[in-house]
Amino acid sequence: MEIRIKETGKLGELHIYDCHHIDWAQDCIGNNVHYDRGSGEYWMTQEEYDWWADYLKTAQADYDEGQALRADYGEEVDAIIAEELEDEHDLDCEHDDYQRAFERIREELGPQGAKKAIGTIKGQDGKQMVVYYNGAYAPMTAEEANGYSEEVGYTPKSLQDAREAAAIMWSGQEWDYKPEE
Repeated sequence: MEIRIKETGKLGELHIYDCHHIDWAQDCIGNNVHYDRGSGEYWMTQEEYDWWADYLKTAQADYDEGQALRADYGEEVDAIIAEELEDEHDLDCEHDDYQRAFERIREELGPQGAKKAIGTIKGQDGKQMVVYYNGAYAPMTAEEANGYSEEVGYTPKSLQDAREAAAIMWSGQEWDYKPEE
């Protein structure tokens, strides 16, 4: 989005892109910019421009970090972000709100690539194994208490994907599957 700086007459550019490389700066800024119908240009003071440039740079970093977390942990990320941002918030505090949500995601869902128990399977022979999610695009494993471990034949895209796959994989009569709470 091009902005004419009121004090200098120079053109500046403000951008923020989504995962499809669509620039939504104009949607983000909304009515916080002056539009000159005669010239067809958007105008801001230098102070306004500097504030929006800083805000959009930080918002882009937060968006990108959120996308990376979604790739690692799946849809659960959206629920946590929504909970942390559900109260009205000031744009000046938005970065802190997102960072608090990202910290909570890492605490609750584990560090990127961390092994996370997602359920327990028990065979008809009484043998019990813990099923683990090992991070996005890493094979799931099942482990016995004695340390024996094996890949289970599925590579999930996210934690949610792993949970859904485990529930389907061990839903037969041969196994008793219990998801972790």
